[in-house]
Amino acid sequence: MKHPLTPSLPDAQTQISRRALLIRAGSAVWISSILLGCGTPASNGAGSTTQSASPSAPLSPTPTAVPPDPNLLFTYKGHSAEVYIVAWAPDSTRLASAGRDQTVQVWDARNGSNPYIYKGHSDRITALDWSHHGDRIVSGSRDGTAQVWNAQTGKLLITYNGHEGEVLTAAWSPGDTHIASAGVDSTVQIWNSQTGKLFTSYKGHSDAVTVVSWSPDGKHITSSSLDKTVQVWDAQHGTHLFTYTGHSDAVNSVAWSHDGKHIASCGQDKTAQVWNAQDGSSPVLYTEHTATVDALSWSSDSTLLASGSYDRTVQVWNALTGSRLY
Repeated sequence: MKHPLTPSLPDAQTQISRRALLIRAGSAVWISSILLGCGTPASNGAGSTTQSASPSAPLSPTPTAVPPDPNLLFTYKGHSAEVYIVAWAPDSTRLASAGRDQTVQVWDARNGSNPYIYKGHSDRITALDWSHHGDRIVSGSRDGTAQVWNAQTGKLLITYNGHEGEVLTAAWSPGDTHIASAGVDSTVQIWNSQTGKLFTSYKGHSDAVTVVSWSPDGKHITSSSLDKTVQVWDAQHGTHLFTYTGHSDAVNSVAWSHDGKHIASCGQDKTAQVWNAQDGSSPVLYTEHTATVDALSWSSDSTLLASGSYDRTVQVWNALTGSRLY
Protein backbone atom coordinates (compact mmCIF):
# COMPACT_ATOMS: atom_id res chain seq x y z
CA MET A 1 0.00 0.00 0.00
CA LYS A 2 1.43 3.37 -1.02
CA HIS A 3 1.63 6.44 1.16
CA PRO A 4 -1.20 8.88 0.33
CA LEU A 5 1.33 11.64 -0.25
CA THR A 6 3.18 9.59 -2.83
CA PRO A 7 0.92 8.02 -5.44
CA SER A 8 3.82 6.95 -7.61
CA LEU A 9 7.61 7.04 -7.82
CA PRO A 10 9.79 9.06 -8.15
CA ASP A 11 7.71 10.82 -5.48
CA ALA A 12 8.94 8.84 -2.46
CA GLN A 13 7.62 8.10 1.01
CA THR A 14 7.36 11.19 3.21
CA GLN A 15 7.34 11.48 6.93
CA ILE A 16 4.43 12.11 9.29
CA SER A 17 5.15 14.14 12.41
CA ARG A 18 6.39 11.97 15.24
CA ARG A 19 6.43 14.69 17.88
CA ALA A 20 2.66 14.65 18.32
CA LEU A 21 -0.22 12.33 17.60
CA LEU A 22 -2.57 14.59 15.70
CA ILE A 23 -5.78 13.79 13.88
CA ARG A 24 -5.73 14.98 10.26
CA ALA A 25 -8.92 15.74 8.37
CA GLY A 26 -8.59 17.59 5.08
CA SER A 27 -7.11 21.03 5.73
CA ALA A 28 -7.83 21.06 9.48
CA VAL A 29 -5.66 20.10 12.42
CA TRP A 30 -7.46 18.88 15.54
CA ILE A 31 -5.82 19.34 18.94
CA SER A 32 -6.91 17.28 21.94
CA SER A 33 -6.56 18.08 25.62
CA ILE A 34 -4.72 14.79 26.11
CA LEU A 35 -1.92 15.89 23.79
CA LEU A 36 -1.57 19.36 25.25
CA GLY A 37 -1.54 17.95 28.75
CA CYS A 38 1.51 15.89 27.84
CA GLY A 39 3.28 18.31 28.03
CA THR A 40 15.75 33.19 7.34
CA PRO A 41 18.58 35.97 4.20
CA ALA A 42 18.09 33.24 1.52
CA SER A 43 20.98 31.25 0.10
CA ASN A 44 21.66 31.09 -3.63
CA GLY A 45 23.46 27.82 -3.13
CA ALA A 46 25.07 25.88 -0.32
CA GLY A 47 26.49 28.75 1.70
CA SER A 48 26.07 32.26 0.23
CA THR A 49 23.18 34.43 1.36
CA THR A 50 20.90 36.96 -0.31
CA GLN A 51 17.98 39.16 0.71
CA SER A 52 15.20 37.31 2.54
CA ALA A 53 11.52 37.13 1.79
CA SER A 54 9.03 38.58 4.27
CA PRO A 55 6.27 36.49 5.86
CA SER A 56 2.72 37.14 4.73
CA ALA A 57 -0.03 38.71 6.81
CA PRO A 58 -1.44 36.62 9.68
CA LEU A 59 -4.50 34.47 9.26
CA SER A 60 -7.57 34.71 11.47
CA PRO A 61 -8.78 31.12 11.90
CA THR A 62 -11.86 30.51 14.00
CA PRO A 63 -11.59 27.53 16.39
CA THR A 64 -14.55 25.16 16.47
CA ALA A 65 -17.08 26.54 18.96
CA VAL A 66 -18.54 23.25 20.15
CA PRO A 67 -16.08 20.35 19.96
CA PRO A 68 -17.66 16.99 19.11
CA ASP A 69 -15.42 15.22 21.60
CA PRO A 70 -14.77 16.16 25.26
CA ASN A 71 -11.02 15.87 24.67
CA LEU A 72 -11.05 18.19 21.67
CA LEU A 73 -9.98 21.73 22.53
CA PHE A 74 -10.24 23.32 19.12
CA THR A 75 -9.72 22.79 15.40
CA TYR A 76 -7.21 24.89 13.51
CA LYS A 77 -8.47 25.64 9.99
CA GLY A 78 -5.80 27.93 8.58
CA HIS A 79 -4.74 25.62 5.74
CA SER A 80 -6.37 25.54 2.31
CA ALA A 81 -5.32 21.96 1.45
CA GLU A 82 -4.17 18.73 3.11
CA VAL A 83 -1.94 19.01 6.17
CA TYR A 84 0.97 16.57 5.94
CA ILE A 85 3.09 17.31 8.99
CA VAL A 86 2.79 18.97 12.40
CA ALA A 87 5.57 19.71 14.90
CA TRP A 88 5.57 21.00 18.47
CA ALA A 89 7.88 23.80 19.56
CA PRO A 90 10.35 22.60 22.24
CA ASP A 91 8.47 24.55 24.94
CA SER A 92 5.08 23.13 23.79
CA THR A 93 3.54 26.60 23.48
CA ARG A 94 3.38 26.67 19.69
CA LEU A 95 2.72 24.33 16.80
CA ALA A 96 3.93 24.48 13.22
CA SER A 97 1.90 22.78 10.50
CA ALA A 98 2.56 22.37 6.79
CA GLY A 99 1.34 20.56 3.72
CA ARG A 100 0.00 20.71 0.22
CA ASP A 101 -0.85 24.43 0.24
CA GLN A 102 2.92 25.17 0.22
CA THR A 103 2.78 27.04 3.53
CA VAL A 104 4.10 26.52 7.04
CA GLN A 105 1.80 28.01 9.66
CA VAL A 106 2.92 28.68 13.23
CA TRP A 107 0.26 29.23 15.86
CA ASP A 108 -0.53 29.19 19.58
CA ALA A 109 -0.94 25.57 20.72
CA ARG A 110 -3.51 26.52 23.37
CA ASN A 111 -6.15 28.06 21.13
CA GLY A 112 -4.87 28.42 17.57
CA SER A 113 -4.49 32.19 17.85
CA ASN A 114 -1.82 34.59 16.57
CA PRO A 115 -0.77 32.56 13.54
CA TYR A 116 1.63 33.63 10.84
CA ILE A 117 2.27 32.01 7.49
CA TYR A 118 5.62 31.19 5.96
CA LYS A 119 5.44 31.12 2.15
CA GLY A 120 9.00 30.51 1.07
CA HIS A 121 8.35 27.25 -0.81
CA SER A 122 6.91 26.78 -4.29
CA ASP A 123 5.56 23.23 -3.86
CA ARG A 124 4.15 20.96 -1.14
CA ILE A 125 6.04 20.79 2.16
CA THR A 126 6.95 17.34 3.46
CA ALA A 127 9.60 17.99 6.14
CA LEU A 128 9.44 20.16 9.24
CA ASP A 129 11.57 20.40 12.38
CA TRP A 130 12.09 22.95 15.17
CA SER A 131 15.58 23.70 16.41
CA HIS A 132 16.17 22.50 19.96
CA HIS A 133 16.37 26.10 21.15
CA GLY A 134 13.04 26.88 19.47
CA ASP A 135 14.35 29.92 17.61
CA ARG A 136 14.48 28.47 14.09
CA ILE A 137 12.54 26.05 11.89
CA VAL A 138 13.75 24.01 8.93
CA SER A 139 11.28 22.96 6.25
CA GLY A 140 11.75 20.70 3.23
CA SER A 141 9.71 20.62 0.06
CA ARG A 142 9.08 19.00 -3.29
CA ASP A 143 10.56 22.20 -4.76
CA GLY A 144 13.94 20.61 -3.95
CA THR A 145 14.97 23.01 -1.21
CA ALA A 146 15.37 22.96 2.55
CA GLN A 147 14.81 26.35 4.12
CA VAL A 148 15.76 27.69 7.55
CA TRP A 149 13.80 30.58 8.96
CA ASN A 150 13.17 32.53 12.17
CA ALA A 151 10.48 30.80 14.22
CA GLN A 152 9.28 34.10 15.71
CA THR A 153 9.01 36.25 12.62
CA GLY A 154 9.06 33.91 9.63
CA LYS A 155 12.11 35.69 8.18
CA LEU A 156 13.98 33.47 5.75
CA LEU A 157 17.58 32.84 6.81
CA ILE A 158 18.95 30.16 4.47
CA THR A 159 17.85 28.26 1.40
CA TYR A 160 19.77 25.02 0.89
CA ASN A 161 19.80 23.81 -2.72
CA GLY A 162 22.01 20.74 -2.46
CA HIS A 163 19.38 18.11 -3.29
CA GLU A 164 18.11 16.93 -6.64
CA GLY A 165 14.40 16.40 -6.16
CA GLU A 166 12.00 16.40 -3.24
CA VAL A 167 13.32 16.83 0.30
CA LEU A 168 11.44 14.32 2.45
CA THR A 169 13.13 14.77 5.82
CA ALA A 170 15.22 17.31 7.72
CA ALA A 171 16.48 17.19 11.30
CA TRP A 172 18.57 19.46 13.54
CA SER A 173 21.68 18.14 15.24
CA PRO A 174 21.47 18.05 19.05
CA GLY A 175 23.44 21.28 19.33
CA ASP A 176 21.58 23.00 16.45
CA THR A 177 24.86 23.60 14.61
CA HIS A 178 24.02 21.36 11.63
CA ILE A 179 21.02 20.02 9.75
CA ALA A 180 20.70 16.63 8.08
CA SER A 181 18.36 16.49 5.11
CA ALA A 182 17.47 13.76 2.64
CA GLY A 183 14.99 12.82 -0.05
CA VAL A 184 14.35 11.23 -3.39
CA ASP A 185 17.93 11.68 -4.61
CA SER A 186 18.97 8.89 -2.16
CA THR A 187 21.54 11.07 -0.38
CA VAL A 188 21.74 12.37 3.17
CA GLN A 189 23.42 15.75 3.35
CA ILE A 190 24.70 17.46 6.49
CA TRP A 191 25.13 21.21 6.26
CA ASN A 192 25.91 24.16 8.50
CA SER A 193 22.70 25.64 9.92
CA GLN A 194 24.16 29.18 9.97
CA THR A 195 25.73 29.33 6.53
CA GLY A 196 24.15 26.53 4.50
CA LYS A 197 27.59 25.19 3.59
CA LEU A 198 27.72 21.44 2.94
CA PHE A 199 29.62 19.59 5.66
CA THR A 200 29.40 15.98 4.45
CA SER A 201 27.22 13.81 2.26
CA TYR A 202 26.24 10.18 2.70
CA LYS A 203 25.44 8.11 -0.40
CA GLY A 204 24.92 4.60 0.96
CA HIS A 205 21.28 4.18 -0.05
CA SER A 206 20.04 2.98 -3.44
CA ASP A 207 16.56 4.53 -3.23
CA ALA A 208 14.80 7.49 -1.65
CA VAL A 209 15.64 8.26 1.99
CA THR A 210 12.47 8.68 4.04
CA VAL A 211 13.64 9.78 7.49
CA VAL A 212 16.89 10.74 9.24
CA SER A 213 17.47 10.65 13.00
CA TRP A 214 20.48 11.89 15.00
CA SER A 215 21.93 9.97 17.92
CA PRO A 216 21.47 11.90 21.20
CA ASP A 217 25.20 12.70 21.34
CA GLY A 218 25.20 13.98 17.75
CA LYS A 219 27.98 11.63 16.65
CA HIS A 220 25.91 9.32 14.43
CA ILE A 221 22.91 9.39 12.13
CA THR A 222 20.51 6.66 11.14
CA SER A 223 18.53 6.84 7.91
CA SER A 224 15.61 4.79 6.59
CA SER A 225 14.94 4.19 2.92
CA LEU A 226 12.69 2.71 0.28
CA ASP A 227 15.61 0.36 -0.44
CA LYS A 228 14.37 -1.73 2.56
CA THR A 229 17.36 -0.85 4.75
CA VAL A 230 18.17 1.30 7.74
CA GLN A 231 21.76 2.49 7.79
CA VAL A 232 23.85 3.90 10.63
CA TRP A 233 26.81 6.09 9.85
CA ASP A 234 29.30 8.55 11.29
CA ALA A 235 28.02 12.13 11.19
CA GLN A 236 31.50 13.64 11.22
CA HIS A 237 32.93 11.86 8.20
CA GLY A 238 29.91 10.29 6.50
CA THR A 239 31.42 6.80 6.82
CA HIS A 240 29.14 3.78 6.92
CA LEU A 241 29.04 1.84 10.20
CA PHE A 242 26.47 -0.89 9.56
CA THR A 243 23.22 -1.68 7.74
CA TYR A 244 20.11 -3.10 9.39
CA THR A 245 18.27 -5.43 7.01
CA GLY A 246 15.42 -6.72 9.18
CA HIS A 247 12.64 -5.30 7.00
CA SER A 248 11.22 -7.06 3.97
CA ASP A 249 9.82 -3.95 2.31
CA ALA A 250 10.37 -0.18 2.19
CA VAL A 251 11.24 1.43 5.53
CA ASN A 252 9.09 4.49 6.17
CA SER A 253 10.53 5.84 9.40
CA VAL A 254 13.32 5.50 11.94
CA ALA A 255 13.86 6.99 15.41
CA TRP A 256 16.76 6.89 17.85
CA SER A 257 15.79 6.31 21.51
CA HIS A 258 16.43 9.17 23.91
CA ASP A 259 18.95 7.13 25.91
CA GLY A 260 20.88 6.31 22.71
CA LYS A 261 20.76 2.55 23.23
CA HIS A 262 18.17 1.50 20.64
CA ILE A 263 16.84 2.40 17.22
CA ALA A 264 13.25 1.80 16.13
CA SER A 265 12.16 1.44 12.52
CA CYS A 266 8.91 0.69 10.71
CA GLY A 267 7.62 0.27 7.20
CA GLN A 268 5.52 -1.29 4.52
CA ASP A 269 6.06 -4.83 5.81
CA LYS A 270 3.51 -3.93 8.55
CA THR A 271 6.10 -4.24 11.32
CA ALA A 272 7.87 -1.99 13.75
CA GLN A 273 11.27 -3.18 14.92
CA VAL A 274 13.59 -2.21 17.76
CA TRP A 275 17.28 -3.10 17.68
CA ASN A 276 20.65 -2.40 19.27
CA ALA A 277 22.00 0.96 18.12
CA GLN A 278 25.59 -0.28 18.30
CA ASP A 279 25.38 -3.13 15.81
CA GLY A 280 21.75 -3.86 14.86
CA SER A 281 21.60 -6.98 17.03
CA SER A 282 18.81 -8.37 19.25
CA PRO A 283 15.85 -7.09 17.26
CA VAL A 284 12.38 -6.96 18.80
CA LEU A 285 9.59 -7.30 16.22
CA TYR A 286 6.19 -5.75 16.78
CA THR A 287 3.59 -7.31 14.47
CA GLU A 288 0.22 -6.14 15.81
CA HIS A 289 -0.51 -3.77 12.93
CA THR A 290 -2.42 -5.00 9.88
CA ALA A 291 -1.13 -2.45 7.36
CA THR A 292 1.89 -0.27 6.63
CA VAL A 293 3.41 1.30 9.75
CA ASP A 294 4.37 4.87 8.98
CA ALA A 295 5.15 6.71 12.23
CA LEU A 296 7.06 6.07 15.46
CA SER A 297 7.54 8.01 18.68
CA TRP A 298 9.59 7.06 21.76
CA SER A 299 8.48 7.81 25.30
CA SER A 300 10.80 10.15 27.17
CA ASP A 301 12.22 7.28 29.26
CA SER A 302 12.95 5.16 26.14
CA THR A 303 10.84 2.21 27.36
CA LEU A 304 7.68 2.62 25.27
CA LEU A 305 6.92 3.21 21.61
CA ALA A 306 3.82 4.56 19.91
CA SER A 307 3.35 3.45 16.31
CA GLY A 308 0.89 4.77 13.75
CA SER A 309 -0.36 2.72 10.84
CA TYR A 310 -2.51 2.77 7.72
CA ASP A 311 -4.77 0.39 9.67
CA ARG A 312 -6.04 3.59 11.35
CA THR A 313 -4.66 2.76 14.78
CA VAL A 314 -2.01 4.14 17.07
CA GLN A 315 -0.64 1.41 19.30
CA VAL A 316 1.53 1.77 22.40
CA TRP A 317 3.88 -1.07 23.30
CA ASN A 318 6.89 -2.07 25.35
CA ALA A 319 10.00 -1.37 23.27
CA LEU A 320 12.07 -4.03 25.02
CA THR A 321 9.58 -6.92 24.89
CA GLY A 322 7.25 -6.04 22.01
CA SER A 323 4.20 -6.53 24.22
CA ARG A 324 1.25 -4.30 23.43
CA LEU A 325 -0.11 -2.07 26.20
CA TYR A 326 -3.07 -0.59 24.32
